[in-house]
Amino acid sequence: MDSINPNTADPYRDQLIALGVNLRPTHWVTLNLHRDATLEYAGRALKRWRVEILRRLLGRRFYEMPTTALIEFMGCPEHSLAGHPHFHLVCRVPIQVSPDFERIAISRWKDIVPSGTCHIKLIDQQPDSVQRIMTYTTK
Repeated sequence: MDSINPNTADPYRDQLIALGVNLRPTHWVTLNLHRDATLEYAGRALKRWRVEILRRLLGRRFYEMPTTALIEFMGCPEHSLAGHPHFHLVCRVPIQVSPDFERIAISRWKDIVPSGTCHIKLIDQQPDSVQRIMTYTTK
């Protein structure tokens, strides 16, 4: 894959982008560690973050809820120029928990990764926004 020229044909990347678009995401999230860590460690931190925000937003028995009531996300890991892992995610956040999502997601990430930062943006309703974000996410 040519990360400099995102128009390079790559059927696997195209399918990842299509999955992201089909998710109908509402938020774009970047989770930074800002420290040396393995991708395995970063992945464990991401899994813990997911469980903790689901518990805080939806309750202890969130796993019994239908998928449509849960926060779903997909994304890709990347290394910063300093070599620190981070994640770019597109997230579908149900409207009933959306007002609290940003606050809880940021505080949970900071508690899990004290050196880390969490950046969250609402995805606008422009027709190509999710495609553009997914192109960046999968670079």
